Amino acid sequence: FSDTESALSEAIASNGMMTLGDINQAGALSATGLELDGAHSYFVGNPSAGKTFFEATPAIGSVIPVQMHVWADTDGAVYVSYFDPAPRFAAVDPTLAEGGQMMATAASMIAAMATGNADATTATITGADQVSDWIVVDSPMGFDDTLAGLREMVADNGMMVLGELDEAGAMKATGLELEGSYSLFVGNPSAGKLFFEQTPAIGAVIPIRVQVWADDDGTYVGYFDPAPLFTAVDPTLAEGGQTMAEALTMMMSALG
Repeated sequence: FSDTESALSEAIASNGMMTLGDINQAGALSATGLELDGAHSYFVGNPSAGKTFFEATPAIGSVIPVQMHVWADTDGAVYVSYFDPAPRFAAVDPTLAEGGQMMATAASMIAAMATGNADATTATITGADQVSDWIVVDSPMGFDDTLAGLREMVADNGMMVLGELDEAGAMKATGLELEGSYSLFVGNPSAGKLFFEQTPAIGAVIPIRVQVWADDDGTYVGYFDPAPLFTAVDPTLAEGGQTMAEALTMMMSALG
């Protein structure tokens, strides 16, 4: 597992990208008594290249940087997994479809270099364009208040923020000033323990990414429906994915 993590870091750098954040799910779950051989997500991108996408729409922060998940199963086999960013780019903005394909190619190359295996196993996700529904909620508040309100809703629903990405901050270093783009990774280690006991591959989905962004027209909250993503990772987790989807819907209703 550690060797694969190191190889992934080298592959990311070799492809002109960088790690812009990470979430150590195995570390978080150790507090619940669950000891995994490994489950760690890395968020991969390049702010200079990503600037073009954020100039088109800050909503692309729901997709980039791209999450690449490293995990080990009980037999000691180690994997790198991720959801194809191409259909996600197109779901956020059809004009970014070509850029999404470029990111998909880069992610494939990185995974192949990190694992020494160019063959990928693909789990098909049901839904339009093979991507789970991208859900967007208009906020009646400004960016800062929406982000603060989302944090409150997370806590009120028995969850917590297990990771954060300040996409607007990363873009500022490129000279691009956004009104706001920030992602929270939402979950509950005690509840998530059940999913990770089934398969540590679920770390490609949880904690769930929820993005807040602002443009000239207003402030929004967006996320990809976790239900089909759970099913894509492991069909036996379909019910858990639906439960997570319902929890997010409740939070969004309260936020609005």
